[in-house]
Amino acid sequence: MVLTHSYSLTHSLTHSLLLTLSLTLTHSLLLTHSYSLTHSGILQSIARIEKQGYDALTRLGASPVTEVYSSGGGSKNEMWTRMRQRILGVPTKVSTNVEAAYGSALLAKKYL
Repeated sequence: MVLTHSYSLTHSLTHSLLLTLSLTLTHSLLLTHSYSLTHSGILQSIARIEKQGYDALTRLGASPVTEVYSSGGGSKNEMWTRMRQRILGVPTKVSTNVEAAYGSALLAKKYL
């Protein structure tokens, strides 16, 4: 049952992502051929879908998100960081440690 539910959630979010991106691209391209507006629309869509994912996890019983840490190239983009913070409604911070194992270690420390 968990796998089926997980698949449904993943399928639903994937469908939502594709639909949102498609509508955003179509809308942006009809209004203007500006790369920056199209790029901004895609980033906004991704942030909204990220919020939908966090909201879905909360409905399934996970703790609500109180802050988000980012690493990698996207975390260096101030516009993207501010956009995600506004859409997610929680502080978005740049992680000082970028190794994937670091996040796993923090979770283990907190919950074990």
